[in-house]
Amino acid sequence: MLGFNKVILVAGALIMSRSKQSIVEDLMEIISMLPWWVGLVLAVISYIVLSLISTHFNELASAQVKGVGQMGTLAVNKLYGTLAMFGKFVVPGAFIFGSIASVIRQLKVRITDKNSGL
Repeated sequence: MLGFNKVILVAGALIMSRSKQSIVEDLMEIISMLPWWVGLVLAVISYIVLSLISTHFNELASAQVKGVGQMGTLAVNKLYGTLAMFGKFVVPGAFIFGSIASVIRQLKVRITDKNSGL
């Protein structure tokens, strides 16, 4: 067991994250270590995929229920549709903020390199 710290291996980088960090913060931290354009591409892809999932499950949930036995299926489809609907804004937002952090890191490295004469 790793205790309270999680160890994530991404793109050869070892990240030790705090135990009180949310999944969205972990995602932003991982994306910030990648090139900025990767986060933007992932934001667009995740928005499109989650929009399609949301539409699919909300259409299934709006279908007419043919009996009491289908109420559970209706509730599950509505739950998945709602989660995907909110996720299509949260997940791309995390990717975009991670990309912004990546740009800031790259600028800091350039400024440090320029000041040190490398």
